This record gives sequence, C-alpha cells and structure tokens, in this order.
Amino acid sequence: MAIKTYLYRASGLTAADIEPLLAVGASPVVGAPLPDALLPITIDDSHKEDLDDAMADFGYAFVAEYTGVAPLTSRRDFGVLAADPTSPAPANGDMYYNSTLEMEMRYDASRSKWLSIEAEEFTFGRNGNTAAGQFYRTVNGRVMSSSLGWRMGRNGTVVDIQYTRRDADAATFDVVADGVSIGTLASIATNGGDPSFDSDFNNNQVLAVQNQAGGNTTSDVVGWVKVKWRS
Repeated sequence: MAIKTYLYRASGLTAADIEPLLAVGASPVVGAPLPDALLPITIDDSHKEDLDDAMADFGYAFVAEYTGVAPLTSRRDFGVLAADPTSPAPANGDMYYNSTLEMEMRYDASRSKWLSIEAEEFTFGRNGNTAAGQFYRTVNGRVMSSSLGWRMGRNGTVVDIQYTRRDADAATFDVVADGVSIGTLASIATNGGDPSFDSDFNNNQVLAVQNQAGGNTTSDVVGWVKVKWRS
C-alpha cells in the first residue's frame, strides 16, 4: 500500500462528495484543479478501484497517475465511431473520428456538443444598401432568400459571424435556415463579430443572412459566417 495521487477529469467535487461512495476507512484529499479541468485526488492506492467507481458515479473517468507533472496531453481519443460518444462524459478538447461523416470531431465544452475540426466559411454582403427586412447577396451578386442561399449537406452549427460595413446605424444581422431565424448579431459599428455564435441547422436546410426587419438600412456590407459539422 502507498499514498498516491490520481488525476480525474472533473471540477467542483470535494472530499465530502466522494467519501460516502468509498470503502470504510478511505480518506481522499482533493487538490486544486489543474489546467484542462484535471482534478488531483490523493488516496491510499488500495482504494484506487473504489475511487474509480466513485468518480464514475459522477460521470468522470481516470486520466493518469499524477507525479507532479500533468500529462503532456490529457485529451481523450475515443477512436473511430459512427456517432458521438457519450460515456465517459466528454470534456473540452476530447476527440474521435466520425466514420459516417469521415471527419475528425472535437468536443466543444463551451457549446456542449461535438463539432468537426473542419470548418467552412460562407460570405454575404452587398455593394450598396440593404434595407431592413431584405436579404444580403452572395455568389455573383445573387440576392439570397428563404430558398436561395447555401444548401447544407449535413447537420451543422454556425460558430462565428464577422462583418464590416460603411455605416454604423443600428441594425441586426439575422442568420436564417429555410427562412427561420437561428441566430442574430446586433450591430452599431462599422465592424464586429461574434466568435461564440452557436446556431444549429439541419441537413438539407438552406442558410442565408438578412438585415433583420425593424432596424436601419446597412451600407456596403462584407461579411461571413463560419460553419462546423455535427453528426
């Protein structure tokens, strides 16, 4: 028997949370969380199996024995799967290869979903004015609509929107899927964006961007949205 420290991917747990689930006599010492949400727990190694079981009850998996240096990589690789893994609970940066999409996927904890590492950008804008309630233009100056735009061949998520414009009157960029709003960005400046955008759409839907009704006309807009894919 020896006192050892083990790393689990978790945060917010205390010894009082864990002790009732361990064998009598076990007294875990929970340390301060390390980078990448790794939680060090010190305990007699004879209780390691009990500790693993207790942490599994909280949805957290053993990562490595801690020797004072955190693992160079603490991200889990779930291997090759046809669908998103759910157990053990994924953490930010975990990855797997989706054999259905034929893409590498990474877990995005800020959005609580698996998204493709691959990303695509779609441009919108207009050389001139776009009145409130009107759609912006895309390829070859084509005006988008509820049925004219970027047809999505997979489920996905808009994760970013950025723009520049000539004017700074209050207006709202409205991303729509088949004509239904899925996310907006208010604008009162000549440039801006939102890299935390989180707007889901489904396979076969048509994405487009419009100047939302109720605002002001925008002038000389150049913008783009970034999309990542979901299974």
